[in-house]
Amino acid sequence: MRSDFLVQWIYSCAVGLLIGWVAWGPGRMPLLSMVMPLIMAIATCRRQAFLVATAYGFATQRELLQFTVESTSWSAPAPLAAWIVAPVIGGIAWSLYWTRSSKPWAKALACLVGWLAVLFPPAGEMVWGSSLAGWGYVVPGFGWGGVLLSALVPAIVMVEVTVKQESRQHTRIWVAAVGLVLTVMSFAPRTVETRIVQDIVGASTDWKTESPIRFVEQHLPRVSNTARQLAAEKLARVLIYPAGVVQMVPGEDMQTLMTTMLTLSRETEMTIVLGAVVIAQDTNGGPAHQAIAFYPNGKSVVTQGGLLASPYGALLPAHSVQTLQIRDGLQAQLIPGNPHAFLFSMLVSTWLSPAPLVIAMLDHNSNAVIRAQIQGLTSLFGQKLVIAGTAHSRLGNAPD
Repeated sequence: MRSDFLVQWIYSCAVGLLIGWVAWGPGRMPLLSMVMPLIMAIATCRRQAFLVATAYGFATQRELLQFTVESTSWSAPAPLAAWIVAPVIGGIAWSLYWTRSSKPWAKALACLVGWLAVLFPPAGEMVWGSSLAGWGYVVPGFGWGGVLLSALVPAIVMVEVTVKQESRQHTRIWVAAVGLVLTVMSFAPRTVETRIVQDIVGASTDWKTESPIRFVEQHLPRVSNTARQLAAEKLARVLIYPAGVVQMVPGEDMQTLMTTMLTLSRETEMTIVLGAVVIAQDTNGGPAHQAIAFYPNGKSVVTQGGLLASPYGALLPAHSVQTLQIRDGLQAQLIPGNPHAFLFSMLVSTWLSPAPLVIAMLDHNSNAVIRAQIQGLTSLFGQKLVIAGTAHSRLGNAPD
């Protein structure tokens, strides 16, 4: 009995790790993630579904372990604990796709409950590698119809399987076959320009977060040169920089930064947006990823963001998707920082204030999984995407 449990444990973890590793990585589309709901639903028991999903979660968050080791002390247990706990919570959410009942309506209901748990807070904030992103690559531009398909297709399939009384072995074979086809398709060449879109440029830097004064001293000349070159060549009207290039603290002198950036924006007739880590009273003293936009008409806007999300699985409050006017007549959804749990907030933002453009201002924690999720969801809703990232974000962008 103990031997059977060990075999099932090893087998389940191996399947989850394999799917997570293959589905999410540089140079491929996360199409294989679309079979995760079915794999959960046809599991032998809820324990097996949980083991597969938890291993899947660890595989999708694999790069964050390296970040945890490099940027924190092992004597500080909270970040590492969060990295460990998040896939476990995600595994519980995924396992709700499974039900013991053999009734078709119960199978369909379990799929819908699992879909809600994986996507919606609070558990949804801890799930990396949502299958919803995969649907964006398969049915681009379907919008809310694609969201509905991601919920209904697994439910319909399980009803069909249950009505026909297909054996679990036969079902697993064809699910594996579908997974193999999706894996092959995921490596198909797909080039999407995300740094220069229309008249908007997303810069890539290797800068560390600096105070306003240090930013003016260290980085303003490079910002000025880039902006003036783009303006002279008439290549862009908007220049976006990554998250966290400047830090704003209450009581610190911001006047020099604001004045020089507004002057630069006016002289180049360009909108320039800087990613900022803001410490303000409205975040209870905690840091927030926000953006500072400087406009040619002499105005500036600081977006209102949520608390800085934890890069270890969203055990801390998550980012909110913000809306920003980029230039006259153009609104954009703004994803600041390390948006591991942005899917739900982006769906809400799309429902309340849809925009044709999404700007992702990423930080050094961002990786291929985050980029694939952003591209998948923007593709689903037919939105243009501009990414401004750091040289350490593993996105493949060279610093400007």
